[in-house]
Amino acid sequence: MIVVNIPLPPKAELRARYDEQHDSYERLIFEIQRRTQAALRNCGLRATTKYRVKSFDSLYSKLIRLCRSVPPDATNVEVTDIVALRIVCPFLEDVALAERCLRAQYQVSEVDRKGSEFSVREFGYESVHCLIRVPDDVVQSLHLRSPFECEIQIRTILQDAWAEVEHELVYKADATPFDDTVQRKLAALNANLSLSDITFQEIREYQRRLHSELQKRRKGFWELVSTSTGGTAPGNALDFVDRESVTFGVSRDANGQEAVAAAGARSAWNEGVSGLDSLLLEALQAHNEGRFDRADEVYTRILLANPRRYIRAIVLLHRGVARLAAERHQEALDDIDAALGIDPENLRGRFYRGVLLQMTGRLDDAERELTRCLSNDPYQVECLLQRAKLYAATGRSAKGISDCDRALEIAPDMDAVVALRDELLRAQTD
Repeated sequence: MIVVNIPLPPKAELRARYDEQHDSYERLIFEIQRRTQAALRNCGLRATTKYRVKSFDSLYSKLIRLCRSVPPDATNVEVTDIVALRIVCPFLEDVALAERCLRAQYQVSEVDRKGSEFSVREFGYESVHCLIRVPDDVVQSLHLRSPFECEIQIRTILQDAWAEVEHELVYKADATPFDDTVQRKLAALNANLSLSDITFQEIREYQRRLHSELQKRRKGFWELVSTSTGGTAPGNALDFVDRESVTFGVSRDANGQEAVAAAGARSAWNEGVSGLDSLLLEALQAHNEGRFDRADEVYTRILLANPRRYIRAIVLLHRGVARLAAERHQEALDDIDAALGIDPENLRGRFYRGVLLQMTGRLDDAERELTRCLSNDPYQVECLLQRAKLYAATGRSAKGISDCDRALEIAPDMDAVVALRDELLRAQTD
């Protein structure tokens, strides 16, 4: 922030002052950018930062505008954005988080929420502008006048794109209010960008909910497996089981046209996702609540909607796990086999099949399945753990220890493997 007396000094004098301080401004905003980036990282926020020192021509133009707008008895004008930082966030919710980070890091003297005055029918420039007091140690090290304030703008990627383009097309081009066609086009573009921001946020929230339900289901799956085959659940293992994408998008009808209109697959755009994705989330929630019959019913509705083949394979595996949890072992095996009929090398399917065979006492078949799974991807620590359990159950301690050693090379902190390995070592010495 700088303060300039009214009437303004000659332009040449102002330029000389600006040039004298320019390097200090550059160093100041660079330090603010560095500290802000660190604060954002500590808040768990992935954002891009940009900074600038206002050019002299831009500064002088602003001083002229301010002098024209102040009361006649004003003695000076203030420019608060001589240096400025911009935080560009991926999602709408990140804007509020970034503001909280700034309040924790700096003394915020003013917040201006640009666009908050718009009605639901209006669109335009949106951004949060925070005026912060630059820490005294920075100001003093650069021999600047204290207190010194700096503007920090916070916006989404799409809001930033709009602001940059609007600045070029409207602000710099001196567009007039009579350019109705241009104004309508710009308003339509801004409305589309605003809707895109909202949609991205809805999709993110859906994915967060889906991930949470998948993690719960995974935990329940491993508790079931551990109860049936011994050992402890690999709570801190690498997760290959649910690593595959499980969102669906749209299905296609018999003529190849995109559709999600069969067997009651309902629209869920109010949740920001397609109907099938909404049904998947409902099924997972029912599974995690122990309502396995309901989960089975919803998975079946998805299958009756005639989704694409790769989607069908995913849903069959999900339904197979629900039926496994309900102790409907043969039906679970039928679902898993049907999924593998669509995708024979599906690692999740092979793993589930091996575990199910192991749980039902078909150990030779289980070993072949788990070995096939590992031959396709030898880095599956959970599969190594499960085969090591099988070796332990059949008295082959050396092979079990070998699988444990390999798993620990990949995931050294996997408690379940450490415990099984210790158990196998004790068995060898007994």
